[in-house]
Amino acid sequence: IQHFKELNLKAGLFGMDINKKGSPSGEKKVPESLGVVVAVIYLIAIICFQSYWVTERTSLVEYNAALTSICMMVLLGFADDVLDLRWRYKMILPTVASLPLLAAYSGATAIMMP
Repeated sequence: IQHFKELNLKAGLFGMDINKKGSPSGEKKVPESLGVVVAVIYLIAIICFQSYWVTERTSLVEYNAALTSICMMVLLGFADDVLDLRWRYKMILPTVASLPLLAAYSGATAIMMP
């Protein structure tokens, strides 16, 4: 992560620590988009181990739908860090990201009233 921290600082993807404002450590640059590094490593690990965990075709569809939703939310987080998105887009994009999960769901839904 240290290598990517330096790359983010060179690219100008940083902010200031506002909780330490007025102190010497408050002037320190903090990289903003390091969550992408962790998310990409997580997704690579999950995709590599996919053949060991999933045995049925129906569960594979649900599994890939979940991975697609996670990828879309990682993209939203990175876009928010880089582009500083407005709130209206932050409300719409999670709705779009949940569509693969809705399309892959094949079971019955029931509501139990107490």
